[in-house]
Parts: sequence; C-alpha cells; structure tokens
Amino acid sequence: MNQLRHLSPWMRRGVPVILVILMLCSAGAAAPPVSCDVQKSDHILIIHSYGPDMDWVGAVTDGLARVFPADDPDIVIYTEYMDGKLVSDSRHYENLAAVYRHKYASIPIDLILVSDDDAYAFILEYGDELFPGVPIVFFGVSGYDPAHREELPNLTGVVERTRVGPTVDLITTLQPGVQEVYVVNDPGTTTGRFFAAELVVKAAAYNGTPAFRAHGETDMTVLCHDLQNLTPGTAVLLMDFNRDSDGRMYRDGEIACIVSAWSPVPVYGISDTFLGHGVVGGCFTDTTIQAESAAKMGADILNGTPAGEIPVSAPPEGQVFVDYMEMQKHGLSVALLPEGAVAINQPDGEIVLPDWMLGVLIVGGGALIAVVLVLVSSNQRIRKTKQDLHTSNQKLKTLFSVTRHDVNNQVMAASGYLELLSDDVTVPGVQPFIQHIRKALQNIEEQIAFARDYEKAGASHPVWQNPAEIAEQMAARQHAVSVDVALSGIEIYADPMLEKVFANLFDNAARHGEHATRVQVTASLRGDAQVIVVGDNGAGVPDEKKRFIFERGYGANTGYGLFLASDILAVTGLTITETGTYGTGARFEITVPKGRWRVSR
Repeated sequence: MNQLRHLSPWMRRGVPVILVILMLCSAGAAAPPVSCDVQKSDHILIIHSYGPDMDWVGAVTDGLARVFPADDPDIVIYTEYMDGKLVSDSRHYENLAAVYRHKYASIPIDLILVSDDDAYAFILEYGDELFPGVPIVFFGVSGYDPAHREELPNLTGVVERTRVGPTVDLITTLQPGVQEVYVVNDPGTTTGRFFAAELVVKAAAYNGTPAFRAHGETDMTVLCHDLQNLTPGTAVLLMDFNRDSDGRMYRDGEIACIVSAWSPVPVYGISDTFLGHGVVGGCFTDTTIQAESAAKMGADILNGTPAGEIPVSAPPEGQVFVDYMEMQKHGLSVALLPEGAVAINQPDGEIVLPDWMLGVLIVGGGALIAVVLVLVSSNQRIRKTKQDLHTSNQKLKTLFSVTRHDVNNQVMAASGYLELLSDDVTVPGVQPFIQHIRKALQNIEEQIAFARDYEKAGASHPVWQNPAEIAEQMAARQHAVSVDVALSGIEIYADPMLEKVFANLFDNAARHGEHATRVQVTASLRGDAQVIVVGDNGAGVPDEKKRFIFERGYGANTGYGLFLASDILAVTGLTITETGTYGTGARFEITVPKGRWRVSR
C-alpha cells in the first residue's frame, strides 16, 4: 500500500472503488446464468358457424371452457362468428376469408376449433390457404367425409351423430297411432339441409305411415296458422328454424316456445337446446359434452400429439330426454318411454317418513288425506293455469310482433302513395288534408315504435348496470342539447331497457325544454337511497301538469316517452318524479332504494 502514496489524491480515492467493481465482476462470472426464457402462449382460434346469441353457441362455449378456461394465462383465444343463420353462401365465405387473411396475417395460430357445418365447410375450402399446417379440430359436424383427412392431414374432430331418426322413433313410440308428422325446418341453412336429407332417409323406412309434411315456408304468420290448425293424431318435429322470411332471428329456446305455444299437438325436437321450452322431448347428445370432447382433442395436440394420429370420433350415444310436464299435458304415457330415458320436471319420488310421523298420519289419516287431495287438486289447477297463461302470452307476443310488422309495412306503403298523390293534386284546399294524413301516419309509426319498446320492458331479467356509462352513451347520440354526466361511481339494479330512460329524458329536454341548451346528470345520497338527477336549463314543467306527465298519451309529441321511462324503472322498484321549478328548468329525480344500488366494482 506504500505505493499509493506516490499517486495523486483523486487516484488514491478511486482505487478502492475499482477493487470493489473487480470483485463484483468476479462473483458474477462464477454465479450460474439466470434464465430469462418466457413460456410461449398457445394461440387458439375458435370459429363458430352462428352468432353469439344462439343457444347452441352458448352451450359450446361452456364445453370449451371446461378445457380451455378464459383466465388461463398460457392460452390466448380468438373467437369468430360466421353468422351462418343469416347467410352461408360462397360470397360470404370469400368475404370472411379476406377478413381473416388480413386479421391473422401476423398472429401465429397453434390450433383451430371449428363448430358446426358452416364453419367446417369454410375451413375445408380456405383452411389450408389461410392457416397452412395448423391443426384443426371440428365438432357438431354432419357433413364429414373420410376423404377430407386426405385433403387436410392435420384434421380431426367429433362427427355429429344423427338425431332425426331416433327422435322420429320416439314420436312413434309415444304416439303409436300417429298419422302425420308436421316438420318445422329451414332448408335454407347448411344444418337445415343436412337434417332434411336425414329425414328423407328415415321417412322412406316408414313407408308412408306416418306421413311427413315439411313446412317449406319461413313466414312466421304462415307457420303459426299451420300449427294452430293441426289435428289430433299429428305430431310436430322441430329441427332447425332460427330465421323467418322477414330476417328476424330466433334462439332455439325462443322458437321452441313459439312452436309449442301455437301447436295443440305434441312437439318434439332434435336438440338439447329445445328441452324445457315446451317440447315433449327428443333423442340427442349434450352439446356441452360434444364441445368438451373436441377441446380435449385440441389439448392433446397442443401437448405434442399430431392431429393425424388422433382418430375422428363420434360423440357419446344419443339419449332420450323428455319433459314430464309436457307428456302429462298431452296425455302421453310414461310407461312407453324406452329404457334409459331421462325425464325433467318430474315430481319427487317416494318420501320416507319417521315412525312417529307415521303414527300421527295413522291417527289423523282420513282428515290429512282429504287435505292432501285438495292441495294436489289445487296445485294441478295452478300448474295448468300457469301453463295456459304462458301459452297465451307466447301466442299474444308472436301475434303482436307479426301484426306490428304488417301494420308498419302498410303504413310505409300508404306514406309512399300519399307522397305520389301530393305531387299530382293541384286542387285548392286539398293539401292541408294531405298534411293531416301525413301527420297521422307519422303518429302511427311512432306508436308502433313505442309498442316495440314497451313489449321489451320487463321481458328480460334485471341486471346490475353502470348508469354513468349508459347516460354517456345516450348523450353521445343526442345533438340537440349538450349533456354533462357527473355521476358518482355507482351501479344500479334495473331492467336492461335502462338506456331508454336516459334517452327519453334527454329527448324530452330537447323537444319540450323550449330554450334548453344543457342537461346535467348527477347523483347523491338521500338517506339509504341513491337519487339520480337529470336536470336541464329549459322552461321546466308547470306545477299543475307535473302529476300528468308520466301518464300514457300525455304530451305534445307522442306522450309515450316519460310513461315508458316510468314503467321501465318500476320493474325493479325505482321511481321517477319531476321536482323542478317552472321557469328555471325541468328536474327529474330517479330514486334508487337501498338494495337496488351499490358502489361500482
């Protein structure tokens, strides 16, 4: 260390630092290397044949999630919906291929899961081009051919087992004397065509008895008319019907309810998604299980098993499922059910009672039996009344929807003729009458629109919603007045139509606020209740009119906006009042009671 004395002072101070650095470097060189490898995520593409609102798609999603949960950090899932119930032609496939070609150009897909026939047909045509070499697992597919594996060696999956034939056998088993089977099917869809082909083969085996009459139209009015005129000795076979001639889409459960409500004879279905919605039953395999089976194949592939080594398989054997209540409704004998059939909505079995209770029953048996008989009879009447009420409501709903659509078409036609007439009429004094007719037609259109919205109120289960987000969305659509949303972080339990409440309140300010330019939305606590205030800087509401403005038909326009808002809120016990001062602006207070609001999560 004596040599350090000959160094300059700054060098003497720097030497210890250099020594420390050299020691750290030596230690680092001796330490084992730290691995920075990050496990690669598996990228899975799911192609659904239909839209996300179809019951089949929901059941498929549940099955896939059993193997590939959405919160798995090692999996990235991409989901596409082909909407095959709307359109499934070659041009649609070409458009989708162009979208996927661009969308997934830089995304390394490791596995493709294909649900049902439309997606399967698409992947056969475009899979090798869009996703070369990527393993494909299909399920719910009726159109599989072993030759397809020669074209796509990386293909495997679960073939759809026929459901039409076994369900027809169930019909003839439960109704031995059935003379005719009325078939509800949409031959315009890929799945509908496969089912129709299966039915042709099965019908030939029965050699004319029963006769099969296919409903070739997709007009809902014609369908309902045919159904209500079916006679005893007939059965209905519901196969595939999710779109009518007007383009309206129906979920499986919804169409099953409509068909069973209008049909006086038993209705059978070929999908588990129909069960519990008015059908007697059918023979099918659980959709969720099919999807889970395919997902397990996909998991094996991701773990290293080549797709070509996994054989194409069929789903588990179909099983007969029936609705006990529907069988009782149509007088069908449970004793005729095939072995292994599963019945839902069946009354509980025998009840084993303790000895002391048996003694009580013996002592008061006569009186108790009489009471039980009365209760059973009452319960049966209540059940029948509820069934009749449900059936009537379903009929009214369908009739109302169809009638509303037809009336709207007639109004549009009348409006067109009126415009042509107004261009040609030059007689003095006639134009004011034409203006009155035009206004009347406009009022009818607005009343139809209100009826459509009012039909939806209370039709769906209430949900927790963020009123701030909904108010901001409705404000973005309102351009006549500016809207300032300053709600606190709360959620409220309300009907899904809540957006109509804010839309109508904003529209009310724009239409009736006279000089209103601004609307403010706030919220504050009032005891245990949360009060949401929608106020504007317009003319306000005179005191003598406050108690009328929420009544149907009251007001300068249609008179339905505030009435609809009040009814939507009332579904979950929320109330609305007008508390503003006339001349300074309208002030609507929505009171959300305790238990119907919570702090946002």
